[in-house]
Amino acid sequence: MPPRRNQKGYIQSVYASLTAPENASVVRSIALFGGAVLLISSSWADALIGL
Repeated sequence: MPPRRNQKGYIQSVYASLTAPENASVVRSIALFGGAVLLISSSWADALIGL
């Protein structure tokens, strides 16, 4: 008898955990932090900060 194949794949599991409602605030916070780091490290930071 072959093994059952009802396990989710790794990518599906990660996607499901990232889009779960109980993880929404954590995912949103990490995304905003990453966006802020990208903005500060870009050339737009000079224009926005006024250096």
